Amino acid sequence: MLDLAAPAAAIGYGVGRIGCLTSGDGDYGINTTLPWGVHMAKDALVLPTPPDALVQPTPVYEFLFAMALGWLLWRLGKRARPLGWMTGLYLFLSGIARFLVEFVRVNPRLYWGMSNAQVAALGSVVVGLIVLVVTRRGSVVVAPVVEVSS
Repeated sequence: MLDLAAPAAAIGYGVGRIGCLTSGDGDYGINTTLPWGVHMAKDALVLPTPPDALVQPTPVYEFLFAMALGWLLWRLGKRARPLGWMTGLYLFLSGIARFLVEFVRVNPRLYWGMSNAQVAALGSVVVGLIVLVVTRRGSVVVAPVVEVSS
């Protein structure tokens, strides 16, 4: 069931990140001079310093990666794969993306110079790798998803 849900989980995560951007919940990146930098809303939960600074639109980065991951998982689901393989790949790749985006996000570094989200992302990467390794040894293979055309 998790293998079937992996593409939708990626897309759902991406859509949720756009909600974070539009709500101004303080989920933004470091100050930037890049042309795609954004201003946070004046009523954002956490304002950048200074309040009118352009910041990295980290939710947009996560949205784009999540959409690409959802597309990739959907395409890979067209071939037979070992049971659990898609879930492992989702955990691995989404963990890498979250770990990397945290380098440009404004979050406190609490553990060994990493944010809480980076530690959780590393956990996702490790679990994903374990699932990928275990599924390679398994003998249960899931049939590909068959698309029905009208």
